[in-house]
Amino acid sequence: MGYNWGKLFPNVGKANGDENSPSGEVRPLGFYAMTQSLTDGCTPLRTLESTPPRDAVDSSFRELLAIIHFTEKVSTKIHGLRDVEEIFNVVADEFTRSGRYMANILLLGEDGASLRIVRTSLSPQTIEAIENVSAERVNDYRIKLAESSIFRRVVGEGETVQARASEILAELLPAEQRPIVLNALGVGDRPSIITPLTRRGKIVGALTVTSTALSSYLVPSVKTLARHISAAMDLADESAERKRAEQALEQREQQFRSLIENAPDIIAVLNPDMTLRYSSPAARRVHGYELEEMLGTNGFSLIHPEDVPRAVEGMRLLVQNPCQTVSMGLRIHAKDGSWRHIELVGKNLLDDPSVRGFVVNYRDVTERMRAEEALRDSEQKFRMIFQNANDGIVYLSREGLITDANDRIMGMFGKKREEVIGRRFDEIAFVDAREMARILEWFRLTVESGEALAPTEFEIKRAGDGAILYVETSASVIKKGGSVDGVLILVRDITHRKRIEAALRESEARWRSLAENIPDIITTVDREGTILFTNHAPSGISKERIIGTNIVRYLCIPEEREAMQNAIRRVFDTGRPVSDYEVRGYGPDGSLRWYSCCVGPIQQEGKTVAVNVIAADITERKNSEEEVLKRNRELTVLNTIAQTISESIDLDEILTNTLRRIFELLGIRHGAFLLMRRGTLFSRIQEGVMPEWGALIPRGHNGESIVHLAVRSGEPFFVESLPDSLESVPPEAVRIILEERLKSALFVPLKAKGDVLGIMCTVTQGERVFTPEERELLKTIGHQISTAIENAQLLEDASRAEALEELDKLRTALLASVSHELRTPLTAIKGIASSLTQPDVVWDAETQRDFLNTIERESDILTRIVEDLMKMSQIEAGLLTLEKKRSRVSSIVSQLRNQLRALGKNHQIEIKVPRRLPAVYVDEVRVGEVITNLIANAAAYSDPGTKITLEARRLPGEIVISVSDEGIGIPEEHLEKVFDRFYRLESGVARRRGGTGLGLAICKGIVEQHGGRIWAESTVGKGSKFSFSLPIMENLEG
Repeated sequence: MGYNWGKLFPNVGKANGDENSPSGEVRPLGFYAMTQSLTDGCTPLRTLESTPPRDAVDSSFRELLAIIHFTEKVSTKIHGLRDVEEIFNVVADEFTRSGRYMANILLLGEDGASLRIVRTSLSPQTIEAIENVSAERVNDYRIKLAESSIFRRVVGEGETVQARASEILAELLPAEQRPIVLNALGVGDRPSIITPLTRRGKIVGALTVTSTALSSYLVPSVKTLARHISAAMDLADESAERKRAEQALEQREQQFRSLIENAPDIIAVLNPDMTLRYSSPAARRVHGYELEEMLGTNGFSLIHPEDVPRAVEGMRLLVQNPCQTVSMGLRIHAKDGSWRHIELVGKNLLDDPSVRGFVVNYRDVTERMRAEEALRDSEQKFRMIFQNANDGIVYLSREGLITDANDRIMGMFGKKREEVIGRRFDEIAFVDAREMARILEWFRLTVESGEALAPTEFEIKRAGDGAILYVETSASVIKKGGSVDGVLILVRDITHRKRIEAALRESEARWRSLAENIPDIITTVDREGTILFTNHAPSGISKERIIGTNIVRYLCIPEEREAMQNAIRRVFDTGRPVSDYEVRGYGPDGSLRWYSCCVGPIQQEGKTVAVNVIAADITERKNSEEEVLKRNRELTVLNTIAQTISESIDLDEILTNTLRRIFELLGIRHGAFLLMRRGTLFSRIQEGVMPEWGALIPRGHNGESIVHLAVRSGEPFFVESLPDSLESVPPEAVRIILEERLKSALFVPLKAKGDVLGIMCTVTQGERVFTPEERELLKTIGHQISTAIENAQLLEDASRAEALEELDKLRTALLASVSHELRTPLTAIKGIASSLTQPDVVWDAETQRDFLNTIERESDILTRIVEDLMKMSQIEAGLLTLEKKRSRVSSIVSQLRNQLRALGKNHQIEIKVPRRLPAVYVDEVRVGEVITNLIANAAAYSDPGTKITLEARRLPGEIVISVSDEGIGIPEEHLEKVFDRFYRLESGVARRRGGTGLGLAICKGIVEQHGGRIWAESTVGKGSKFSFSLPIMENLEG
């Protein structure tokens, strides 16, 4: 906007009293007068001392114009702004951009006693410098009016004040901070103009403007700018209030629309012709139609035909009396074909220009009507239940008046309804006075507590006939408005139950007495074995402490607990008892006992709810049975030993079996049989850690071994505790006795015909000590073994004589066989040698060659005989060495092909050896000797031209190699002897073949040294089959 200079500066252009100077003409001579005008209304803190020079006046005039233009620009910028914050920001930004002026906007706090800077044109660097000095944020700083007279004059009295920066800071800051802040402001000590800011006619703050020059001339412009800022704030407030009003109106309209559209009730507007003009969205839920389908239809078309007349009458009333409101219930049609019940209110608003129709407000009450009908049915059912209940039911007011009672309570006390309804229950004589007092107290507590009390039992002497009744009463409090309005009392006749309970207590006492006086342990448990009842408890423990514990811990030893628990669960699962179940457990005195248990179900309504475990103590019976079984075991051992003695002639076998039977019977593992040989004891059979029995035997008082004492006396010796006899045993035996925890020892002499043949020694371990019964048993066994030893020794003597005789025969056979076999080639060699050495005969070269060939052939026979004898002796002495390696049977046979072909040149040789047989770990040369020997035998004992078969096959864990022929065969009685030394069939073939009879024995020795076996099968006249096996090395398969 422009300024009217004549009005704004009335003295401009009028110098030295010239009243006729044209308006608008600026003359320097009138500058002083102009400045006087500009400062009018401002309280100056100083006056100008002198008139400035002419150049200064021109400069000041231009500065004045710039001031006017700047404030006009700021006013223009904030014109039209409707946000206070934005107004303040624009003012501050414009002053900042000017570079010449500084401004601050300050507003009063809520308390009206301080000012705060809400906007400033100071640069961020200047603000930071000031904050660093004052140690306080500029925006947080408060100017207390009580401490600042300058700002108090502006805000409190509405003055516009000029003050230098130093004067302002003197009221606000400590002395040491003032120069630093003044320097930071960068305007020196220039005056500032401080003018009030108003809002709705009230001073709310101040505007401060500081300029580097001509501050006095700023006053009108600053005051004008302050008025413009104040006016802009008022306009912004009016705009904000208007906007808030518009928003509130819009919000109320939206709320109203939302209420209409979301209300469960339906609002509809009908035109005068009854067509539907508007319906709220809730109509979709009731009618099932979309609004578009309903609008324009006649309202009566949706009403049930039977209800249309009432609807027409209602509309007539609305037309006749527009001020009347009509309410009624109707049935309307839904899209799914059903009829819905509604309640409606109609109003005639035809005269309302904003409506001009009938407004109908209706709601769907179909579910409510159904609920009311259901409630009526429920009340009827409740009344039937009330009257026909087995319990007596009474309604009492809080004062004790009987408002209702059913027939059951009347019959219970012999009263009629008209005698009790409407009367206080304590006025009716239905029980004696003593019980009535208890009932009154119970009723009073119920009303005062406002809570239902626990069921209470009363023993009542009925008035009239004096009969004793037992009743159980319970109460429910009926409240209205948070306070007790009445009490519903249920009275149950429990007389019959009480009589049953009394009989049950009597029966329980009788059965409990029975249970507690029988010796068996009776325990009732649940599925997990938790004890619910027991008739006996361990000594020193009350039965109450047993209840709640687990039966398996109370009754069973640890090893039996799982089986007992399984038996209990099985009874729960099957509902069938488990009888005669024996367990080991603890007796009432804590001793280990045997029990025969019967686990039976306790059932209710066909379901097992608990089980009874009845445990009968059978310890004495078990001990008797154990004694019988022990005696049977002893007799069995004695019988077994006797059988072994009678069936076996091998003394080692007899002694070993006897020792093992003793171990099994007595549960020990250390023992030995010491036999006499030429007056000296030696260990024949021993088991356990007994390398030197003599070292373990304590010595007697004279230093003689107890064993020798037993031998000399012929009586058994028993050592009850070896650890207690350590001082009488050699030092080397102490370690063995302690480490093996040896305990007792028994030494039984083995005698026959008065002579001691040996000693039977047995030793226990741990805390085990031979019982007297066990010692007697061992003496009995010793007598049996003595007979066996005597028989064995006699048999040994006889066998030794027989063996010597057999050896003599074998030696004779060896000499005869060897001498015969050696004589034949030696005779031939000697005869040829004699012929060659005759001096009078000259032999031609061919004859000499024949002689030499014969000598070579016979020498080979001698060599073979000697080699067979050497091999046999090596085998018997265990000196035959094998050079084993990984090999295959097919490879061994392949190496023998030429040799086999030569041996069977007069026969048909057939070889069946698969190449993929598993590998074996053998001496190939020795196995080859076995194969060639069997082929040679087959060729020797079969006719020329017949077939000889060599085959190999795999069996589990071994390879079997067989040689079969079609020869003369071997009689069955000779099959077991063919592998004996020097054995040959007495046949023409055998005699023709010659030999020592060691070939098959050597084969047997080689095969057995490989861990295999050899055997023969034969049928006389059809041929024989010799087979041997070689074990497969599992890690060499493939």
